[in-house]
Amino acid sequence: MRVIGQVNKTVVQILIDSGSTHNFLDINMAKRLGCIVKPGVTTPVMVPGGNTIYNASVCEALEWQVSGETFISDMLLLPIGGCEMVLGIQWLKLLDDIVWNFYQLKMTFNYAGHRVELRGKRAKVQWIKGKKLNKAVNSQA
Repeated sequence: MRVIGQVNKTVVQILIDSGSTHNFLDINMAKRLGCIVKPGVTTPVMVPGGNTIYNASVCEALEWQVSGETFISDMLLLPIGGCEMVLGIQWLKLLDDIVWNFYQLKMTFNYAGHRVELRGKRAKVQWIKGKKLNKAVNSQA
């Protein structure tokens, strides 16, 4: 689910990804934000397509906001495409029980003693023009 957040007063596109083990910040965004970058443990990161890239730096204790709430998270730095920040299990596990409605793109949870609601951005679906699938492929779907 994609949401809009802020770091200082800079708007960031955030992807909340329960399939990601860690939090990531785009390396170019980290430079733009003036993050203090520290060397970290080299971490192999599998990216879509099955490729592995290696992270060797971290931005510790990044303060960021979403939906009026402030959070502080460590971020591994990677060249990310399509968004500036990815919040994975590293962040999600800090939350209380989560109710996540993918149809409404709504996520609610308790944090710091009160209820927080995040609303996702609706992505524009772009269909790829091409040849029609043959019946054998269609019947397997």
